[in-house]
Amino acid sequence: SAPAALPSSVTQAQRDELGLRLLQLTLAELFEWCYMQTDPNWSNFLYRPTPAPAQCFLLDFGAAREYAAKFVAAYLRIVDAARTRDSATVLQYSRQIGFLTGEENAIMNAAHCESVFLLGEPFATKEPYDFRARSIPTRISAHVGTMLQHRLRPPPTEIYSLHRRLSGLFLGCAQLGAVVSCKAPFEAALDKFRGAHPELFR
Repeated sequence: SAPAALPSSVTQAQRDELGLRLLQLTLAELFEWCYMQTDPNWSNFLYRPTPAPAQCFLLDFGAAREYAAKFVAAYLRIVDAARTRDSATVLQYSRQIGFLTGEENAIMNAAHCESVFLLGEPFATKEPYDFRARSIPTRISAHVGTMLQHRLRPPPTEIYSLHRRLSGLFLGCAQLGAVVSCKAPFEAALDKFRGAHPELFR
């Protein structure tokens, strides 16, 4: 993997910077362009640390797909609500995009909300987030068995590709050992999307 190929001379600050650039790119793809390269394989990215500011580029669009702005708006509301562990809003918009039917039992609703809260966790605090220590994918997997047992419908097709990329982002930052301040970039992406699509937030 790419992190294993990084020379030992790479500093923690450089790892954190790379994690930040990957996060910013992912947020821009989803919330600014509504068009995402959904394959998180490291060979699909190019990182250029100099000249400043450092930049992260996409190299391969074979797994790219477009997301409808209405879907992105609902997903953004879900992640935003997850930051404050707002179960009612998470469930409302999860039903709106077809994640849930509204007929799920309390066990399924609780497992769904807890897994979604984990997605929102990096964006909930101003403190730098240690992806390796927090291990989001592993913690989400603890709820998968319950959701498979109690789910009444499969997730919308958009979710499979989107979560593949988000999982890749979290795993990549963990493999890098990146510690990233995620709240401000998320809120900037949120504000930009709301400004571009005010009709979806009335």
